[in-house]
Amino acid sequence: MTQRLLLNFICKNEAQNIGRMLESAEPWIIGCVCTDTGSTDGTPFAIEAFFRAHNKPCVITHAPFIDYSQARNAALRAARGSGIKHDYLLLLDCDHELVMQEGGLIELGALAYNLVQASKEMRFTNVRLLRSDATVEYVGRTHEALIMPEETPLWNLSDDVMWVRDHETGSNRPEKYTRDMELLERDYADDPTNPRTVFYIAQTLRGGGRFAESREWSDKRIAMEPRNEETWWTLLSKAQCSEMLELDAATVSYDYLTAFLFMPSRVESMYFLGAYHRRRGEHELAILYSRAAALTTHLSSTYLTDPNVSEWLALDDWLGMAIILGMGADARHAAKLLAKRRLPESERERIEHNIKLVEQL
Repeated sequence: MTQRLLLNFICKNEAQNIGRMLESAEPWIIGCVCTDTGSTDGTPFAIEAFFRAHNKPCVITHAPFIDYSQARNAALRAARGSGIKHDYLLLLDCDHELVMQEGGLIELGALAYNLVQASKEMRFTNVRLLRSDATVEYVGRTHEALIMPEETPLWNLSDDVMWVRDHETGSNRPEKYTRDMELLERDYADDPTNPRTVFYIAQTLRGGGRFAESREWSDKRIAMEPRNEETWWTLLSKAQCSEMLELDAATVSYDYLTAFLFMPSRVESMYFLGAYHRRRGEHELAILYSRAAALTTHLSSTYLTDPNVSEWLALDDWLGMAIILGMGADARHAAKLLAKRRLPESERERIEHNIKLVEQL
């Protein structure tokens, strides 16, 4: 059975981004319903021209931007009322690129599917396929989420099938932190007990360079239920804020180790602690943590993770420290593992040079 995907998104002044996203999605969609929230750069005309050229239906509605849930829900309702027959909505942003693997789209059946979303530094999952009969809507003024019914399982679609590349070039990037804080403060005023809101306030403050305030909000989130992977991320972020604030080494180490003890399967805690000591020239300490990170079995996670840490970064640090300290057994072990990993082209020459140095130890 061919799955009929209807593209659904919101846009404003995305003329520089929209072509890439539309080109990536076009082979797999039957058409588009989107909501423009006030473009002045011709974005709606570009969208219309694209679908006219591909002879596919396109409906563009218009709504003011109040917050992200309001805008995205306006787009959802427009799609549901468009009359365009479809099986699933494909939910993308204008700076996304849909990556479909060689096997193409598999047969779908669940109410909704998470897709892997990856940028240069982050990898997580988000609901990107929503069945046509679903009535769920977005919640949260920013960092909005589709909340599924408790009795409905949410399926993760493997990136062996399809995934989303996030180029992070949206037109709203320049004012992102200021805008997000304004919306999050309104959410917090409505419900100060919502852990998701508190989590994103701490993250937004950190992203905006307000590290001391971020640590304070991190403590609020850490004290809240549920204590889950989001809590671990908060603990890690708090440790990174401690490092950015140049707090004493004992505090920084304590914060990273607290994150590690909360969730030992997440190798990032040990990796960043090792990198902290490496930057301080404390190589004997650095190798302890980089080795631990490199040899820890990283359990599959779908929440906010940098895959480079478990793929090659921890091994790279371990190898570097072993060479500096003349620890031949460690260096040979790290080099053997690192030689089998996917390396970025920007680092390949340096890493391969270090691997050859191991022969001299």
